[in-house]
Amino acid sequence: MRALSSVRIIGGRWRGRKLPVLNEAGLRPTPDRVRETLFNWLMPTIQDTVVLDICAGTGVLGFEALSRGASKVLFIESNKKLCGAIREIREVLDAEAEVIQQNATDLGLVLTERKFDLVFLDPPYQSDLYFEVITQLVEGNYFAKNALMYIETSTNAVVNFVPESWQKIRSKTAGDVRYELFQIA
Repeated sequence: MRALSSVRIIGGRWRGRKLPVLNEAGLRPTPDRVRETLFNWLMPTIQDTVVLDICAGTGVLGFEALSRGASKVLFIESNKKLCGAIREIREVLDAEAEVIQQNATDLGLVLTERKFDLVFLDPPYQSDLYFEVITQLVEGNYFAKNALMYIETSTNAVVNFVPESWQKIRSKTAGDVRYELFQIA
């Protein structure tokens, strides 16, 4: 795997471990300080969670969750090269993870009868995937009881795709990144 750069896991059992970042168009790994804040928010609830990482990219959010005590992560990524890189990292870390190459608009094909405690949604900012993915997750009943959902957008995005019944727990911005954590109702 040829990587031009890397991101590091910032906490847990793999703390300091560097993960390769492939040079793929549109790939934008979640910055360290955003992940640090996010996982501080999740610290009381991350242990033994089943996680879904949609539009996984580098996989850093899912691997960070595993490093900090999540029991399993399902990575969904449409890019074949990025899926290969996530699989290689999974093998190196001996991580409890499944990697599926799938377009985020067809989640029902791979999520049948699964429930997730925590969902990460961080698609390319300019995409229109947010509403469609959230609709699929709600209609497919893929959230476990008291599930949480992390959504990352650009700061200039209009966030009008979240169901009114969801409770926003936390929200913050850093540079061009707006990141929010919701409790699913």
